[in-house]
Amino acid sequence: MHRRRFIQLGLGTVTAVSLVAYDRGVAQPKEAIAVDESRNIATGHVTINVARRLGPVNRMVFGGNIEAADSKGIWGDVTNIDELTSGNGVWNPVSAAPVHPVLERAKEINLSVIRYPGGSLVANYDWRKAVGPHSKRGDWKFGIDEFIMLCRQYGAEPLFTLSDYVLPADQMPQHLANLIEYLNAPAIPAHPWAMKRSAWGHPQPFGVRYFELGNESMNGNMEVIPHRQYSPEEYATYARQSAAAMRAVDSNIKIGIVTVPGNGSDVFGDWNRTVVRLAGPIADFLVVHFYTPQFNAKLPEPLLLQACMAAGDQVELRVQQYHEMVHKECGRTIPLAITEYNVGFVQDKPEPYRYSLAAALECADLLRVFVQPKNGILMANYWQFSNGYWGMVQSTSGAPEGAPITEKPAFETFKLWGQHFGTKLVEARVAAPTATFYGGAGVQAASGTLYEPATVQETVPVAAPKPNAGQGWKLSVQPGGTLIYALNKLDKALYLSVADSLSVRGEPKKVDYRLTFEGRFLPDPGSGSGDLGLELLDDRGWEATQSGNAFDGVQNARNWQTFGGVFNTLPDNTGVSILTRLIPGSDPISGRMEIRDIKLEALNRETFPQYTLLTASASVSQDEKTLYLIVFNKSEDMDIQSAVHVEGFHPQRAHYWEVNGANLAAIDDVRETVTGQSVPIQQGILNHVFPAHSMTAFELT
Repeated sequence: MHRRRFIQLGLGTVTAVSLVAYDRGVAQPKEAIAVDESRNIATGHVTINVARRLGPVNRMVFGGNIEAADSKGIWGDVTNIDELTSGNGVWNPVSAAPVHPVLERAKEINLSVIRYPGGSLVANYDWRKAVGPHSKRGDWKFGIDEFIMLCRQYGAEPLFTLSDYVLPADQMPQHLANLIEYLNAPAIPAHPWAMKRSAWGHPQPFGVRYFELGNESMNGNMEVIPHRQYSPEEYATYARQSAAAMRAVDSNIKIGIVTVPGNGSDVFGDWNRTVVRLAGPIADFLVVHFYTPQFNAKLPEPLLLQACMAAGDQVELRVQQYHEMVHKECGRTIPLAITEYNVGFVQDKPEPYRYSLAAALECADLLRVFVQPKNGILMANYWQFSNGYWGMVQSTSGAPEGAPITEKPAFETFKLWGQHFGTKLVEARVAAPTATFYGGAGVQAASGTLYEPATVQETVPVAAPKPNAGQGWKLSVQPGGTLIYALNKLDKALYLSVADSLSVRGEPKKVDYRLTFEGRFLPDPGSGSGDLGLELLDDRGWEATQSGNAFDGVQNARNWQTFGGVFNTLPDNTGVSILTRLIPGSDPISGRMEIRDIKLEALNRETFPQYTLLTASASVSQDEKTLYLIVFNKSEDMDIQSAVHVEGFHPQRAHYWEVNGANLAAIDDVRETVTGQSVPIQQGILNHVFPAHSMTAFELT
């Protein structure tokens, strides 16, 4: 996980109720949906066609993350010992076994894939420290052998996230090949690392299949010293060379390459297109992360939480756009591995919204998207399972085995999936009310019945700034407008104006802005690193609006490289400013940053159709004697009465389970409010009122 400094903000409105179908720009009119405003209840329809088989249920989308590596230099200068000794609460280092209450929770949600040793922690992860006798590992009591044992106890598939920066680039292929040897090779003299594995108590190969080459690699190795950060071309070289070395040891492994996390224009960014074009031919899967929406203190709580409800449909389109981009760049289809996803709420006040019912419903509803075969998802891993900043299961660090476990709302929603879903996916059609959303917090506008891609309204002229200077920096402007920033031991963050109060001609509202530019950085010997680039900002300032978007990475470009992206503006925005970002890391920066060809375009904003308030997914058991149905009501305040029609299956009995709370912001009172209550069935139809902000699971037998 990479905690971003900037977010994109807009304001939303819950409005009309209507019925639409979304098909990439095609609106299909259907019957109207009734709303009883006096009772605040609407009606809908769910139709399940058991004869329409969509494919097997891919259990690998029900995965999670654990963190079990050294956090020093990544999240501060202190090592989190609990991550090394217990894998953040999943392992008991005294009994050398899984923590039993946590194991029980993993089985309740049917956790299917475990990603290890974490997200950003892999920047500092040398796998050789995590193997061997405990007496020689120091604090590292939860290492690779323990992780494999944990997966086997959980009944889960192991997924290794491989460090891409822990050694110089030319040493990484052999370093990773040695890991594959340790994990998967037979213990014979030709494989010395496998011989060590055998000597340390594991004579048989572990047979690990899935490996991803880095974590959010475009961000470099955080604050780890020495700093390393690949360009997309350098990353592609690392990926190709490492994959070849790893497959020379075991040709059966599956390898993933890394893209930029995001829910917007990052899909088409320079990193993604370059990496897919150059390294796509060697990839078994493409790693994608989604963190949406993003927190903004200026966004009223109801609208921030509504953004969670609007996000699911938009993530599904982004998934389709990833596939389109992959096919365009390398002419083949590559499955997606969503190895991290969650809301992007990095705050605790006024409430830690990452633990809200809205966040739990969004993430559980995304499983409905991920399980669909048409979306080409290999696996998905919720960030994160145990403890940490997002953990759905929380325990006290270093507590004894019997210490209390706290379950966050996401645990309750994921448990419904884990306990009440089958093995064969069948068709579930929904006719339900819809709602509009203005757009904001990284979630695009949702209104009307059509998907409208962003289009260029006009190009906004950008004049070059005047030469200027200050402590640690000097700006000069070459003929033609190239900006030259000479940095001399710059040790504090600077945001320097390039152009202020830029806007479209005429009506300045209801547009977004796309900024592109070319940049490169020529560091002096011994220079530190940091974040260098440009940003777009609401021209009323960050403190007033907390509305902006940053486009950095220039610090890693030795040759000219294109940067940029889209800034979603507030509804009352009247203009934007362009700033230069000069943000040193732990060491001062010295060198020459060059920026040229700055282009600012005003866009008619991307718009999605109104999002559906009722969504559903259905499956049958292996013996086809039980039909399962999962239904979400995403409305904050509207119950939806729905008839559920079942075709191709003749249920005699039906029971349901429900998870809910007081409202979308609820955290502590979210629970299973109904457990196994019977529902009457008449001629294959059951009628049910789905309460506002709820998740419901049915079993029909």
